[in-house]
Amino acid sequence: IGRVLPESIHAFRQKYPGIHISVRILGTHQVAEAVLKEEADIGIALDPPLRSELLLRTRWSQPLHAVMRAENPVAAQDGFTIAEVLSHPHVLPDRSFGIRTLLERAAAKAGLRTSPIIETNSINATKSLVLSSSCVTVLPPEAVSQEIQSGHLICRPIDDGLLARATIDVITLRTQRMSKAADALLAFVRRSVADCKA
Repeated sequence: IGRVLPESIHAFRQKYPGIHISVRILGTHQVAEAVLKEEADIGIALDPPLRSELLLRTRWSQPLHAVMRAENPVAAQDGFTIAEVLSHPHVLPDRSFGIRTLLERAAAKAGLRTSPIIETNSINATKSLVLSSSCVTVLPPEAVSQEIQSGHLICRPIDDGLLARATIDVITLRTQRMSKAADALLAFVRRSVADCKA
């Protein structure tokens, strides 16, 4: 919801102004379930569970980063280990998000546990909580692109192979014949992802 979806919808609406679009914000696992249950034509999520019924339409590398206010004293560091991130008070998305799943797997591999002072089912709430405190969080850069551009938040890499391999995936149901409108929107989403990769 950072850039790809708003840009895609804007471009789509310019060409097809009469088409109604419904957007639902869900955790990673709920995105995959919504596509599987045919409640959504297109799903966009960070590392969704790729089951055989799902078709990967495009993939975009989005390594997870430590995110904090620009004024946070630890923002001066060029990068972090997972232990350093988790040693600071942190706010995290709840376990319905792929972000949290990946982070917990990486933490367990390092013999650590996440212990957020706040967890939420909203990426926007996560960002707001970090913006108003000295807490850090872990998010893909795309999720905070506007805040980084405005200079309010800083992204720093985390030295962890699992977190570095995170991707944002665009998925559809393999067996579902999509409507012409959904197929056209998918083309705009894929174009927007390609533009962001460039």
